[in-house]
Amino acid sequence: MAAGFKGLIPFHRSQNQCCDEDGLIVEGCVGCITTYSPSDYEFLIMHCVYAILLISIARKWWCYEGTIRKKLQSSEGFIFGYLSALNAEIEMDV
Repeated sequence: MAAGFKGLIPFHRSQNQCCDEDGLIVEGCVGCITTYSPSDYEFLIMHCVYAILLISIARKWWCYEGTIRKKLQSSEGFIFGYLSALNAEIEMDV
């Protein structure tokens, strides 16, 4: 940014943030997906971390967007199930 223009345009994050402890718990759950299905892990990282559109992921993998949606849904279900099995309470949920 040029001098004097910093802060002129407000910076808003569209995603929620969590503390370090919550991040480590979720990261452990996401890491367990690699043993379950490495492609699901890759889809999850591409979409949630790098914000790549589902249609772009589908084109890269030569499949339908609906297939990617189902894979992401199963990955999210795996993470939620893993968190509930750990009985972990995340501050964002409170």
